[in-house]
Amino acid sequence: MKKIIIDEDIFGDYAAKILADIKALEYHSAFELIIDSNGGDLMFGLRIFNELQKHTNYRIIVENKALSTASWLALATNHRYIAPNSFVMVHGLETMTIGDIKEHENSIELLNACRATIQNILKDNYKGDYTKLNDKEHWFTSEQAIQLFGFMPLSSINNNDNVSVANKKNTDNLLNLKKIFIK
Repeated sequence: MKKIIIDEDIFGDYAAKILADIKALEYHSAFELIIDSNGGDLMFGLRIFNELQKHTNYRIIVENKALSTASWLALATNHRYIAPNSFVMVHGLETMTIGDIKEHENSIELLNACRATIQNILKDNYKGDYTKLNDKEHWFTSEQAIQLFGFMPLSSINNNDNVSVANKKNTDNLLNLKKIFIK
């Protein structure tokens, strides 16, 4: 199975390489996305997240840490695993603005739009009040990530298993079709 590894901060050329590596795969190709990252650029993270949503046969593994942008990037599929003694960290968005009052107002508007986007990702994947995750840094152990974000223990992966791993969106669509046709 192909492996794509995010083991640096998700910025610039490195983020573009990750995105290109994922885009180069056929949508049904099996792969693992291994994450051990401090996070990075929100917009690049969203581009990677959106590209992952097009794929149907992958799993994400957090090895050591998925912090900031990497934390919600790890939620791109419902086939997500976390290694023991690893961490997930979610926090509110941050930016820096230079300019007049209009520039600062524009930054606030952008931050609010970005926060709403991230909250949409969190609300579908967090078993708690996801709106509270934007007020400060929240650190989660691997055990807490399993309980609150639906990660599975890394030890539960069966590497000899050839069962396809469908992404969350496609799995949800299939379940909705079952509800319609099987009554």
